[in-house]
Amino acid sequence: MGLVERAQQTLIIMTRTADEGGAHWVDHLPFLLMSMRAVAGCVVPLSPAVLLYGRELRLPAQLSDPRPMAESTIDLSSSSVRTYAEELNSKHRVSWQIALDATRRS
Repeated sequence: MGLVERAQQTLIIMTRTADEGGAHWVDHLPFLLMSMRAVAGCVVPLSPAVLLYGRELRLPAQLSDPRPMAESTIDLSSSSVRTYAEELNSKHRVSWQIALDATRRS
């Protein structure tokens, strides 16, 4: 099973668990997706939020807490993490340029 299919299967299981009967799954979906984005994966030991934003997400239960978020305990100086982040940054820049060019053409 591919990574996307596995993520979809996990989301389906989470949706069924959160909404018994399935009548209101749309109401739960944003929170389920947020929880998936806040959890580190098996392949990359960082959450998608850390990879994209450089820090953990502030979850709804933490919104009323006036204290600042704790600094990440992840060692971002690791060469493999740094290399991955630099490659991701390069891919983002190329993607943004392609999107910009496509937007200008249309």
